[in-house]
Amino acid sequence: MPVYVYKCPKCSHMFDHFARTISEAAPKCPKCGAEGLEKQFCTFASNKKETASGCSTGMCSLSRD
Repeated sequence: MPVYVYKCPKCSHMFDHFARTISEAAPKCPKCGAEGLEKQFCTFASNKKETASGCSTGMCSLSRD
């Protein structure tokens, strides 16, 4: 699910919105109910390096041989 950050032009409240689809309409401000929210530029970064371990039991189709 895409995560978007919105800012309300009326009360300046910023919040995250978890969209079910990319084409989902912008939400209303949860603080004041205003519409016409501004989608903010947001990036995701992680400095943690991990590798996927797959299925630990070996019983699922995601396990690696």
